[in-house]
Amino acid sequence: MNDIKKICIILAGFIFCFLLFDFGVGKFFDWAIKRMPCEGERVAKSEYVINQVKSDLIVIGSSRAEAHYDCQVLKDSFPSFSVFNCGVDGQLFYYIATSLNCIMDRYTPKVVIWDFQLKDLVDDTPENLSLLYPYYYNNFRVKEILDLQDPSLKYQLWINSYRYNGTASRILRAMDMKDSGNFGFLSHDSADKSRKIDCKDDVLKGQVLIPVKVRLLKTLILRAKKQGVKLIMCISPSFNRYVGSSATISCLQQLSAEYGIPFINDSQMKLFLAKDELWYDTGHLNAKGARIFTKELIKQIK
Repeated sequence: MNDIKKICIILAGFIFCFLLFDFGVGKFFDWAIKRMPCEGERVAKSEYVINQVKSDLIVIGSSRAEAHYDCQVLKDSFPSFSVFNCGVDGQLFYYIATSLNCIMDRYTPKVVIWDFQLKDLVDDTPENLSLLYPYYYNNFRVKEILDLQDPSLKYQLWINSYRYNGTASRILRAMDMKDSGNFGFLSHDSADKSRKIDCKDDVLKGQVLIPVKVRLLKTLILRAKKQGVKLIMCISPSFNRYVGSSATISCLQQLSAEYGIPFINDSQMKLFLAKDELWYDTGHLNAKGARIFTKELIKQIK
């Protein structure tokens, strides 16, 4: 009996220590996440995008958006607008849609350029949304999308250590970083000249739209129109050629016609296809390529 009592006391002590530690982790990182620069680590940029950005013209999307839209070129072309590139590396459709909802909850940007990928509306692979975990209990937009992805996740997020498991080290690194001054634009160097980037055709097949994603996109389009946001949907250049029909492009074309929202499809712009000197890798333009593309895009917008 005494042994059982000792075990219960040890177990209770362990639980108490863990809860105390977990409480401290939550309080510390809730404080630390508010003290990062707006660039540097993607967790820092995500915090800025969700809770702080207030620029007139913003770009949203993945790492392709982050690397393809040169904010200095945008500022030079629209001098009366403040500009910020809200693209975040590794984040896909659900994160991007949620971040736009969070932005429009706080203020009304004048122009939003949304950079899509061809897989955005057809890929049903679960996304890594750990950048959103810290906001689960204080942002209903985040709660909504995380519950949609995994209804059981809310029980795991009770534990602060789990809530910050994917971002803790990034937050600590970001606190010592400084903003680049590029307004969120990530300027890539040119690819190594000794390395030849192979250009091969990407065959598009099995293209089936995900109804949940299409409904969410329609909701965002309607919300943007109601708030007076000028939403521009884009697909930026690709290094490879595509063979076949893209369901994402077809859907964006249909939504563009239905709601009167501009859609600019530059995915197969010949200026960039297989042009090694304009690319950092096969997925991202380098700084020179981004500058050229942004200027071309502005011509199309105007």
